[in-house]
Amino acid sequence: MHVGCRAKKRQTKLILHIGTSKTGTTALQYFLHANAKTLLDRGIYYAAPADEFNFNSVTNLQLLSGADKFGAFFSRYLRAAEQGGARTIIASSENLYSIGYLARVMAKRSSADALSEEWNSIERLRASIPAEMECRVLCYVRRPDHWLESMYNQNVKRGVLFAGDIIDYLNTIEDMLDYSRCLSIWREVFGSSACSVRVYESALPNLIDDFMKSVVGIKDISPFIRPHIRANERLSRDLLEYKRLRNEQIPFSKRLL
Repeated sequence: MHVGCRAKKRQTKLILHIGTSKTGTTALQYFLHANAKTLLDRGIYYAAPADEFNFNSVTNLQLLSGADKFGAFFSRYLRAAEQGGARTIIASSENLYSIGYLARVMAKRSSADALSEEWNSIERLRASIPAEMECRVLCYVRRPDHWLESMYNQNVKRGVLFAGDIIDYLNTIEDMLDYSRCLSIWREVFGSSACSVRVYESALPNLIDDFMKSVVGIKDISPFIRPHIRANERLSRDLLEYKRLRNEQIPFSKRLL
């Protein structure tokens, strides 16, 4: 892979935020979407499909259909950024980190098959990014036990993929908790120098400030609006257990809380 050679030809920087989920991603995405015009005035283009605040739908379609949805997405927003005079593009989908997990749960594949699918998906993603883009991959990670609890809470709340207890859930996503293994694929495909990892707890109390100042390089964020949205709120322990038991008893179509 000739990453260094290709980088010399690129003129537009792509900040590819891949997650992880439950590290303030939804709040950050809402912020970027709400401030798209202010960002563009500063030469930064936030890429998301119309009426969406991230590009999770593109990631999911790529996974489910196998068709190259990434190529059209990045090419479209590269042109839009150039037309708007932007030299930096931000694209965010927390589902990118967990492509292997999604593939395993949806298709009931083995861990080895999921790992292979994850590698192939990341390589397809890399090949779909236009050569004019200098890609920087960013991932926030959270203390694994806290991340497990938060992910479990969200999945029971939504009732879409899972209805077991937390030990069952741990057995399902254990590979995802190995940040080193998961992110090593990104480093192999994109190059170590193109990948950075930030610790969620160190970014608190405000991940948006951390992202804007340390990743984007905008120190004064007072001109930006702050949407008052509480996203993905946790359920209490008692309500969570009630919802989990209900998930086992009600039709799949009625599980979403």
